[in-house]
Amino acid sequence: MPMQSEIILIIIISIVVIKYFVDIYLSKLEQKSLYFPIPDMLNDIYDSETIKKQRNYKLEHIRLSNLESFINFIVLIFVLYFGIFGKLDAFLRNQLKHSPISDYLVPITYFFIIGFAYKVLNIPFHYYSIFKIEKKYGFSNYTKKLFVTDLLKQIFVSIIIGLPLLIITLKVYFSLNQWFVPLMFLVFVFFIVFINYFYTTLILPLFNKLTPLPDEELKEKIKNYCEQSKFKIKDVYIIDESKRTTKANAFFSGFGKKKKIVLYDTLLKDFNHNEIIAILLHEIGHYKHKHIIKFILLSMLQIAFVLTILWLFLKFKIFSEALGSPYPSFHIGITAFGILYSPISFLESLLINQISRKYEYQADNFVKKFNHNQNLISSLKKLARKNYSHLTPHPLIVKLLYSHPPLKDRIINLL
Repeated sequence: MPMQSEIILIIIISIVVIKYFVDIYLSKLEQKSLYFPIPDMLNDIYDSETIKKQRNYKLEHIRLSNLESFINFIVLIFVLYFGIFGKLDAFLRNQLKHSPISDYLVPITYFFIIGFAYKVLNIPFHYYSIFKIEKKYGFSNYTKKLFVTDLLKQIFVSIIIGLPLLIITLKVYFSLNQWFVPLMFLVFVFFIVFINYFYTTLILPLFNKLTPLPDEELKEKIKNYCEQSKFKIKDVYIIDESKRTTKANAFFSGFGKKKKIVLYDTLLKDFNHNEIIAILLHEIGHYKHKHIIKFILLSMLQIAFVLTILWLFLKFKIFSEALGSPYPSFHIGITAFGILYSPISFLESLLINQISRKYEYQADNFVKKFNHNQNLISSLKKLARKNYSHLTPHPLIVKLLYSHPPLKDRIINLL
């Protein structure tokens, strides 16, 4: 391996090592923060016995996450050090060299094998999380049959969406390389808009049954508030998420004629009408402040930047050589790029999380306009209690990783 390629490999391995130990450090901070004193305004969420269960629940998830991170770290270091990516590339090139479409088959097969290997490596941790930890604390309603069918559906959706996207990317890269950035920008923008527009119509029904809200009294109240806030929506939907979990949630998806407010069926069991309306007003607040559109525009800027850097990056053979391939390779180059770009991606996530936390405050403030702030506070506390939420996160972790403000800060803002 040329000296320059060795230097690149050392940089790649260094990034992986640094990221792992940063994650471990943050994990230690999270464990420490579990024992921070609970603010007075949150003292009514957990009793003394429940707080012990909540801490143990979080600790078990942290330990499992640490073990998963360690295994992934060891495997990735092994793969990088012994040039497995390059060896896989060489094997596929040799096996598929007689195919008239080998330029496409090699990267497609490469990404399939890497994706499949990663999925297989992490399935045991996901299984343990659901059937050992979540079941132990009374959250999981999963059956083994549902676990398998969900997994197969996830793989199916990944292939249906990912394969055409990969083929288009390869076609543009090989045939229209000088137009790679603008053409792929348009492709990815279409993809993002399409997913946001049709998520609740095409994807969500594969995993959940959507039904209109059956409570006519609640539905009428919701429609009245929608009219007051000038929010046009045909219906509010319930999804049967109780077949997976006892935890509660709600979300807003889509835009235009496809916008929907979706409630977990678990939400209806434990929340009164005013609390549900407060949650819905929060979701409407996101729409009224155009947060989905703003995030799509922000994603477009990210895509344009990443595609430009990637296009320049793939011109250099040195990055493929660093991962053990003697050929300038699209798929090996993307693998190297994914690791080398991760520090920049982390910085981008800091900005996105900061913006997201700001947007949560704006959506909460929208609820205050309708004098439902106390109902929102009540619902947030119930959600925290029902989901075993962490009430005293470390300030550094909040700044680095949280897309939502901590519960205490949201309540202070709502008062």
